Amino acid sequence: EERWRVVTGAPVADGPAVAGGRIVVGNAAGQVIALDQQNGRTDWRSRSAGAISAAPAITNSTVFIGNRGGTFDALDLASGTRRWQFDADGPILGSATIVGQNVYFSAGQASLTRVVGLRIGDGARAWRRPGGTRTAVVAAGRTLFVNTTRELQAYRAP
Repeated sequence: EERWRVVTGAPVADGPAVAGGRIVVGNAAGQVIALDQQNGRTDWRSRSAGAISAAPAITNSTVFIGNRGGTFDALDLASGTRRWQFDADGPILGSATIVGQNVYFSAGQASLTRVVGLRIGDGARAWRRPGGTRTAVVAAGRTLFVNTTRELQAYRAP
């Protein structure tokens, strides 16, 4: 039985994240949208610097999401207010993952891709490694997994 349905205004390329009674999703128009989990009512919308192709990650009442314009945003889950923004110097197409006090994602173009770790609290770069592609970074414990065109890489998160 369908409980509710919402028109997002543009295509959604990846799944939502759910926390604190909200569902958060990004769309191809560069909007980050937070909906009430119970009734689908829009709680807030925030504009990013480019189209969004990845699902957000959420922890400690903060939404983390990258975009094709090459910026990675931390937004307040309750209001959508930007807490900080990081210039990734290349498109972010894959979802981020959170390990400890850092959020990790891959960014870049062609052979210039890299995996980046930012501090959750202030967005300062805590870690960076060459590699990855424009896909999701996945974690199991403190191990990060990233694929390239022909390889799977595993890194120990700091």
